[in-house]
Amino acid sequence: MSRESEGEDDDLRAQADRRLADALEQTGLPDPRGRYRNWLRELRARDEAAFRKALEYFEQQLVPTVAQPDSDPVREWTEYGLRLAQRLRDGYPVRIDTTGRSRPTGADAPLEDLILHLPTSVRQPPLVVRLPAKLSRAQEATVELLVGK
Repeated sequence: MSRESEGEDDDLRAQADRRLADALEQTGLPDPRGRYRNWLRELRARDEAAFRKALEYFEQQLVPTVAQPDSDPVREWTEYGLRLAQRLRDGYPVRIDTTGRSRPTGADAPLEDLILHLPTSVRQPPLVVRLPAKLSRAQEATVELLVGK
């Protein structure tokens, strides 16, 4: 990779980071990147090929898309989280609304909904893909019961 393309990649990454930071500030949502980095570490330890695919998606799809002014950074990062969760554990995503009701979902769930990835194996805990700005009592109880945190 040339220095020029490295510089362009850095600029694109910085722009994507700024756009996500702005979106998180506007919505009050917690930053998911720390959780996703932990998932990437776990994925790397278990399946190097899946890790490389996740990293490739990050570099080739996520960053360039989030850097675009007409993209929705929260939605794009949520989609990335859903992809990572699926690579880590077979399962399916659900959203938990403020009343505690769950429904199948995707990255476009309302921002006040909690998004979990429920593994098909009952031996594995759900993964929190996206937290709302403030958990309702029902969402908090769901996290405590299912995730244990």
